[in-house]
Amino acid sequence: MSTPATPTFSDFFDFFALPCLLREQIFANMCPSALVSLYQTFRNAHTFFPFFNGKMCIKYSLESPKIQVIGSNGKQSILPFTAHKTLSKVYSHLQLVNLSVEINEDSRPENYKDLLKFIGRWLDRNVKTVRVFSKDGNVLDLGSIGGLFDIFESVKVIKYSNRISNFFQSIKVQVVDISNGSHLNTKDIRRVCRKAEEVRISSSRFSDSKFNDIIWDWLNGRNKCLRYLEITSRRTRRPQGLRVLMEEIPFTSGQGGAFEAKFLKVKTIFHTGFDIERRDGRRATVVRSAKKFKLNVWD
Repeated sequence: MSTPATPTFSDFFDFFALPCLLREQIFANMCPSALVSLYQTFRNAHTFFPFFNGKMCIKYSLESPKIQVIGSNGKQSILPFTAHKTLSKVYSHLQLVNLSVEINEDSRPENYKDLLKFIGRWLDRNVKTVRVFSKDGNVLDLGSIGGLFDIFESVKVIKYSNRISNFFQSIKVQVVDISNGSHLNTKDIRRVCRKAEEVRISSSRFSDSKFNDIIWDWLNGRNKCLRYLEITSRRTRRPQGLRVLMEEIPFTSGQGGAFEAKFLKVKTIFHTGFDIERRDGRRATVVRSAKKFKLNVWD
């Protein structure tokens, strides 16, 4: 004699037989995880769903990637990344607000295939912050996440939390913030400055002569996007003097003043600056201290 099947929720209550307005009121008060569970239980549930939009944050760690979803009702849930296929059935529109991507020395582009496919197919591709990080102290080869930035239409802030190499960037961005740029060479840093409006880099390898190259790039119009640049040396050094920093660069010694980075919200008060001017009339001020180089482009 066979054992009768365990009764399910639908055996007692036909949820989808409810009046449309009442059903939508119930949907509107459900958290994202409840909507996902409902769809997984009733595969045709999405045909009854109203237009749902939401925001999300993805932390794509190698061991346990997660998605935090915030519904339009303000309710939020943290789901495993494997739920992304269901989310695309539940939500009509998703905006990716923040993305954290973990890479390590063994990372390969194929490790991020599902992530790239999900972002490229389903999401609003105007993201506020992308953070690239690693749990270990290895130098991160950004080639392992090749194609990530090609997907986005715009990114406001990119943060790199570890030493990086093989820098690439295919889109314009408001802020690039690199907390450990000691593995970047001058060519890498010049490449960073050509696509970003504001750049902040901490590096132990930078010198007056290298900063001089970036100033020349700006004067020659190679980084027209750049509005603010700050490079911090991790060790106190003795400035090499104007002969190296401003070598062959036409400048005037400016008086003291102040400026503030629009997005980074960093305010600088200086007593002596070096004023430079580009052929198109744009003006900038170079400020140097024992640990910092700064370049500010005036509006």
